[in-house]
Amino acid sequence: MAADNMRALGVLLFPNDRLSMPLYAHYPILRSILEASAQVKWLLEPEERTERVTRMLP
Repeated sequence: MAADNMRALGVLLFPNDRLSMPLYAHYPILRSILEASAQVKWLLEPEERTERVTRMLP
């Protein structure tokens, strides 16, 4: 999800290989990138496999 949103943000901010600031909000996309990246880091951080599996459970 983070990678998809980063790609979308790149297309949004650099439509013709030049930086442009859109008139609509791009902050929700940035927030989604940060949240998805933080979740991946939290899930994969423990060295023990059992802890990583436990964190993936709801």
